[in-house]
Amino acid sequence: MHPQLQFALDCGYVEPVKIATESNPEGEPLIINGHNYFVYTNKGEKLTQSRLYAFSDFLDESNRFVAKKEDLHAGMQLIDEVLTEALMVVNTEPKDCLDLIMQAKYRAQTIKQRLNIGASIERIWEISAIWFLRDDDDPEINDPMINQKKVADFKTRQELIGFFQRWAKNVWNPLPVSLDTSLLNAIRDLNLSEILQNQIFTQSQSGVYSKISSELRDSLNSQTETWANVNDTLEHLPTSSIN
Repeated sequence: MHPQLQFALDCGYVEPVKIATESNPEGEPLIINGHNYFVYTNKGEKLTQSRLYAFSDFLDESNRFVAKKEDLHAGMQLIDEVLTEALMVVNTEPKDCLDLIMQAKYRAQTIKQRLNIGASIERIWEISAIWFLRDDDDPEINDPMINQKKVADFKTRQELIGFFQRWAKNVWNPLPVSLDTSLLNAIRDLNLSEILQNQIFTQSQSGVYSKISSELRDSLNSQTETWANVNDTLEHLPTSSIN
């Protein structure tokens, strides 16, 4: 254990993380890949300054928990190119024009839903890495390298996602109130809807849907692969919650 963490533990500034289970309602220590995890107590608030700064930077970088910038860019580029094509055929192919406008409107709606969902699972892990202390952490210093290792640790214990979601809600109020399987289902359904729409454009060989730029086609293919991988992960998450 890091000597400064041991000192903080002895002084009551931090305490072991405990997770309640059916066999032990009082909680069992959180140990992942041989590392014990700790959290600050109220007495330890004075040690959290560097992590408060890191958390503030994280909020700025992640644009307050909205979808990743590249995902939003791909969506907005799709809307732009689709509406441009609609304007080009408005007089000659009114039905195609209407279809394109509806596709643009649909993507605008999915972007709005993605913004409303707020936090992705990846970001919840990243929040937790800032505030959960591993036994090699210095409690007064936020170390991004150790945080990356903690995120890697968390990903090996996907049955804990419910615990991390509810904990993240406690440190950042705008996270969705319903942090259970309904959130996971909403993320999965949204990803699937965008996958299906992406494929309409990327797999079309002719017609108005095929006229997107090669750059956008590559972005949509990459996004489709990402969402498919996320949904595959969500499919294998346990549905039972952990307090």
